[in-house]
Amino acid sequence: IRIWDSSSWMQVGEPWRGHGDCVYMIALNSTGTLLASASGDLQVRVWRVSDQRTIAIFKHTDAAAFVTFSKDGKHILSGGIDKMISNMMEAEQTPIRITTATRTFQGHGGSVFAAAVFPDGRRMVTASYDKTLRLWDLEDSVVLKIMKGHRFGVRRLALSRNGEFIASGDGGGELIAWNRDGESLTQPIKVHSKDIWSLDFSPDSRFLA
Repeated sequence: IRIWDSSSWMQVGEPWRGHGDCVYMIALNSTGTLLASASGDLQVRVWRVSDQRTIAIFKHTDAAAFVTFSKDGKHILSGGIDKMISNMMEAEQTPIRITTATRTFQGHGGSVFAAAVFPDGRRMVTASYDKTLRLWDLEDSVVLKIMKGHRFGVRRLALSRNGEFIASGDGGGELIAWNRDGESLTQPIKVHSKDIWSLDFSPDSRFLA
């Protein structure tokens, strides 16, 4: 993992080392004090930004493809090839510890590539290569809705800041927009020639990139 100064685009310090395979995704918590990384070495590492130290390692049974923090900082969600979503409470800033998820969510039939927690902290949405998205109750681990419509495996999703809209992109370059209850607002829209690997809403939720 490398840190860059956006004013000069020069690397800051030495690379952060620890993973034994490709790093597929990184995420910062809302306060910028913790960074989480997901890797093909079956690990999600949590780093303390102030001194670049690993303070926690969460284990998967297969490659970890994504990691994200909830907006309130109470949850770290990760998933990947093992088809499960793991929910870890935010790591305390203590010396390194190796641990497992506090809860797992199972049901997808393919690798899980993305997840997002709604602003109220009560629900989350996940995206999988099984061509579906799922809405979950975070407290009860219950699937509220299976969202179908994609013709290809779903690579990424984005949740608007106000929690009203979901966008998902798949391996065929198609995009679908959904409302907060998982009902589709559009048919699949061909927007790229190949996989969509990243999506994000503008802060006012009016635009999607």
